[in-house]
Amino acid sequence: MKTNFPGADYWVRRISEQEMPALGSMIRTLEQLAKDEVSSMAVLGRSIMHDNALTSRVLRVANSAIYNKGISQVTTLSRAAVVLGFDVIRNICITAKLLTSLLENKNMSPAVYQRLLKLMAHSFQSAMLTKMMLADYGEELQEEAFIASLLYHLGESAFWSVAGQPAEELDGLLTNCDDNISRLQVSRDYLGLSFNQLTQGLARSWGLGELLMKSLLNPDERTPEVRTIFLANKLSDVMSDSNASPEELQRRLRQCAELMALPITEFQQRLQLCLEATRRLSIDYGAKVLLQHLPKRETLAQLAPSPQLVPRVADVSILYG
Repeated sequence: MKTNFPGADYWVRRISEQEMPALGSMIRTLEQLAKDEVSSMAVLGRSIMHDNALTSRVLRVANSAIYNKGISQVTTLSRAAVVLGFDVIRNICITAKLLTSLLENKNMSPAVYQRLLKLMAHSFQSAMLTKMMLADYGEELQEEAFIASLLYHLGESAFWSVAGQPAEELDGLLTNCDDNISRLQVSRDYLGLSFNQLTQGLARSWGLGELLMKSLLNPDERTPEVRTIFLANKLSDVMSDSNASPEELQRRLRQCAELMALPITEFQQRLQLCLEATRRLSIDYGAKVLLQHLPKRETLAQLAPSPQLVPRVADVSILYG
């Protein structure tokens, strides 16, 4: 198949300059901020102060069970940054802006929109798994890994959201593909590059951080954060694939449990909690539309431990500290 497009530079420029300049600019600005809380908070405030819906969404997430550990509600961004830390609020802002920028584009066919929803649900679930699996590490690393995992498929997500007719054409070509390998090859042949390469190009252009680039370029690296991002994505793949075998799911569960040095039954308990937390947090982010593609606790019912051993769903403290 001969590609109609000139490659990565074309798509990076088109997405960054024509289709999503506000998203790219905001992420670039927030990623470049120095660790000066006063000036950083001022820049963050300016980045979203004119978007009341985004500000409201950020505060709703900041007051969710995942982030608000029983303290009184926060009603301003500055107060949220004091209570939760700037890195947490910055990443909540990036996540909220990413979800709204990608999902609120109305110029997609129904088929392409469903493909985007499924991919965004996968990315959000992967990010939540990554954060959960790094719960014993510092908050700064957890937040950096959460964003890296969330943006792991940024190139493909952006393509489905903004490409228009090319997205519809590629969606039609992928409909007949039976496995991930053939889908990757068809996408590469059509675009003249892989979605991974497109994500790398956007990551460089938007200054998305060393960890994301490392996880894209060296996914087999054995550092805990890169290994966690890789396995979280693989586990999300299996959970969202209706054709995946129980053996493959068990294999990924074992790998994740081993990485966390946990018995597999305890990892499954934490996974069940994480799945429910992801569903509730997607609502807080105003992305309820993702629910149809997020795995449910019942998805793993045949592998779950006895009900009396499963912690209460409302208790998310063992996941995120």
